[in-house]
Amino acid sequence: MMNYVERIAMSNKEERFRNILKLLEESQLPYEVYHNKYGNHWVNNIIVPINRKNSDKRFVLSAHYDNLDGSTASNDNASGVAILIKLAQFMQKITLKNCYDIVFFDREEYEDRGSEQYIEHIGKENILGVINMDTCGFGDTIILGPEMNLSKKVFEFITKKTLEQHPLQLIKRTPGSDDRSFENENIPNLSIGIVPEEDISSILTIIDCEIDGRDPLSIIGLNPPTFVETTHNGIKDNIKYVSDSAMQIAYKFLKNLIELQNIN
Repeated sequence: MMNYVERIAMSNKEERFRNILKLLEESQLPYEVYHNKYGNHWVNNIIVPINRKNSDKRFVLSAHYDNLDGSTASNDNASGVAILIKLAQFMQKITLKNCYDIVFFDREEYEDRGSEQYIEHIGKENILGVINMDTCGFGDTIILGPEMNLSKKVFEFITKKTLEQHPLQLIKRTPGSDDRSFENENIPNLSIGIVPEEDISSILTIIDCEIDGRDPLSIIGLNPPTFVETTHNGIKDNIKYVSDSAMQIAYKFLKNLIELQNIN
């Protein structure tokens, strides 16, 4: 998947957009571009329909493709896009009983989010559930959350046994990505990221602080999670810090979920 990241990780947004479309065409994956005004901005979402048949109801697999100004956004979030392109290739080759949209969202980094526009365009009643991918190229451990959403009926195929088969940490609250747009509309959602195992303790502490309304900076000795350095023009916001092995961990987990979801 690194070859995908290399083509997507451009600081120029239009170049990122064009290269994703080229990758989809080379993979012979059908796609639609939703070019719509939302709020005060134009939004370009890319939708890859999978096994959609004639149904309006669909399960959504998503990753934002936009970047913060000046950043090549290799980990945040060319990595998530690359994983979903590979997953779409796999899904095209197997028998599926569910209908899907794989969506690459515009404007996650700014207001008037593409995910909000997508919900408005599709209608929240037509979205059965969402799994969002963000920052999946740096580390060795999956973070999956919000944990309480695993109890929703649409995710009942994700068993404790399945979770135990992967290097994974459940979290009460996600760092905040397009999953929040769906959470705000009460649409069942989960978000997947990859972080170094040594980041887990800090992440859990920060989440607890957010839930309790405390300032994480007040915690003496709390080290910021290192994965943050790979985002938003941080010191590791560079493609050399993205690894195929990290993306493979996320890909294998998501592939496993799709297989389980489509068992007879």
